[in-house]
Amino acid sequence: MPSIVKPLVVKLSDEDVIRNLKHEAKIADRSMAGQIEHWVKLGKAVEAALGSSEIRAIKEDSRAFSSGVAGEGMLEKILSSLNQLVISADRTSIKTRIMAAGVPVYESDPANPKRIIQISPDGSRVSGTIKKGTFVPAETRRKVS
Repeated sequence: MPSIVKPLVVKLSDEDVIRNLKHEAKIADRSMAGQIEHWVKLGKAVEAALGSSEIRAIKEDSRAFSSGVAGEGMLEKILSSLNQLVISADRTSIKTRIMAAGVPVYESDPANPKRIIQISPDGSRVSGTIKKGTFVPAETRRKVS
């Protein structure tokens, strides 16, 4: 049974972030809290996958990057780094780095194309679906090996 987490109130003061948050949440059919959680999980995975120089470059140019006017070559550098991860023959080390971030990862469920599999940091696997930006285990709670 999932643990109950007490909600946390967070104050956002950057109007561009708030505007982007509302826009992205609407497009993705998520609540604003769900969108923030999505960005946090994505950020953890990116930090686990990219090198420190790429992370530093993103942070240094974050204002221009979030407004869509990233520094010259910034977007290309990030996309190139991510592409190298995708085509890398050493997928095991990439998976290890992402799993080390301590957050669940997801993959398609080969037994049921309408479901996905949540892989927890401890390696346990559960089939389910995403509803309103949240993973919901399947009714059968079928464990996937």
